[in-house]
Amino acid sequence: MYPYSSISCGADFNKKILRMINGGKDDASVGRSASLKCNRLWPEYLRFCPMCVCEDENVYGEAYWHRVHQVPGVVYCTKHKIRLMNSNVSRKRASTSFCVASGENLPVIETTRSSDEFEKFKDKFLKIAKESEWLLNYGMGLSWESGIAGKYKNLFQEKGVASVSYKMIHYDWLLEGLNNYWDEDFLNLLYSETGDPDQWMFGFHYQRLRHFKPLYHILLMCFLKETVKEFLDCQISDNLFGEKPWPCKNPICNNPMVENTNIRYLNGRAIAFFHCENCGMRYKILKTISRTTEAIIEDYGFLWQDKLKYLLGVEKLTIPDAAKVLQCSHHIIPWQKKKLGINTNEYVCSPHKYDAETGARAYHESIVLNLLSQNKVVTPQYMKNNFPGTYSYFFYHDDLAWLRAHTVYAKDLECHKEDDRNMLKKAQDAVEYIKSNREKLHITRANIAKFAGVKEPTLKAAQIRPLTKAYVDSVIESRENWLRRRIYMLFEERKLKGLPTKTLSIVIRHLSLKPNTYVTYQKFIEEVLDEMNRPRDQTE
Repeated sequence: MYPYSSISCGADFNKKILRMINGGKDDASVGRSASLKCNRLWPEYLRFCPMCVCEDENVYGEAYWHRVHQVPGVVYCTKHKIRLMNSNVSRKRASTSFCVASGENLPVIETTRSSDEFEKFKDKFLKIAKESEWLLNYGMGLSWESGIAGKYKNLFQEKGVASVSYKMIHYDWLLEGLNNYWDEDFLNLLYSETGDPDQWMFGFHYQRLRHFKPLYHILLMCFLKETVKEFLDCQISDNLFGEKPWPCKNPICNNPMVENTNIRYLNGRAIAFFHCENCGMRYKILKTISRTTEAIIEDYGFLWQDKLKYLLGVEKLTIPDAAKVLQCSHHIIPWQKKKLGINTNEYVCSPHKYDAETGARAYHESIVLNLLSQNKVVTPQYMKNNFPGTYSYFFYHDDLAWLRAHTVYAKDLECHKEDDRNMLKKAQDAVEYIKSNREKLHITRANIAKFAGVKEPTLKAAQIRPLTKAYVDSVIESRENWLRRRIYMLFEERKLKGLPTKTLSIVIRHLSLKPNTYVTYQKFIEEVLDEMNRPRDQTE
């Protein structure tokens, strides 16, 4: 069993074990440590596969114990893909005496088997078994010092469960990733079978990874790289942003040898700076725990700037055409033009898309009417996003009334109306729950949002949810109304029980008012009590 557990040992320890196995001097302390590592992996009873027993007897004349059948988490035979069975040989008996894998040590093989609770996750259990078998066959050469630590660091960062500086592992995110990869129900069933805690990754620092059980390494390695072998074979880089060559971000430069000049760590971010000596471009890339940004250009370089001057000054291209050649956003051209001091007469403005006879207004109106003729739902926001020129024309000519007369507000769309009605129902249910709650909660926007299962700003969106906004505003209680409602509820409760109801001391004691609250609202509370104590006919 030692090759299976060697992944959690150091290189020196593995060398001593290998020397002992090959007939070297017996080191009592090393042998004792190795026995402890392996014995804790054994199941309560030695296990066997009925089909393997038959094959062993046919080939060798007798059966033998298979190592992979005794590994934690292995409940299916990797060869025949059937459930393993427990023998009559206990772990303690197997560690103190020799027990053959036949005869009275093997129970009668069941011909009919009840429903198998593991069948639902058979593929996942077989994956655990195959990875365990791979460790048994090739694990002797592994050790914690063979680059496993560095691979965990890099791959944790790639998966977004570790900070870019590797100083923190986010265990909640790691647990969520493991549950998504393996399935939470499968993991719970696996832990119940092996007797492991379901929160084994919590509360440990990074160095504890090297002391994990091999099963934990299998779960983590498969999550990171699908198999243990792929995890161990993958190449890691000391540079968070990969290895050379880094391509230049300048589209007119073909130099693949950009230099990574510096990497800085700031507020949980890693910032890498790159410089191309061929074209002079400088850019940076930011990496956070969740994403890597696109290149942020700090200096476009002399090659790009010379090309811009040629396009605008010699070829007289328009700004959009120059942006297409340089493969950049059109708003970058004016900024760089101003930075380089290029005269405005050195480039040509974009031509109008309409002639003098058509006119600007008729042209922009035709765009809106054409969209409407295509049975498209057109909103002012849609025009602003997709036809900014048309929207700007109506906006700057103070004629948004025409645009709004021919478009539909988002709040008037049927989907938004339906959303408003659904949100209104949630808010009404939340208010009814608050009123019926025995804790006598205050009807506030925050409490309505909490029991409706939405965020508080959602209830304030008057433009797209006017019904919900109007209802919430109408039911929100002031502090005085809340206290009045609590006092009347207390009165009704004590009246039903036949208890005294209308004294100030009872109100203060049962409402659990804080001293400051009582001092602030003392006069108001006394007025409410006077109102309750007033004869009914006088009140009316």
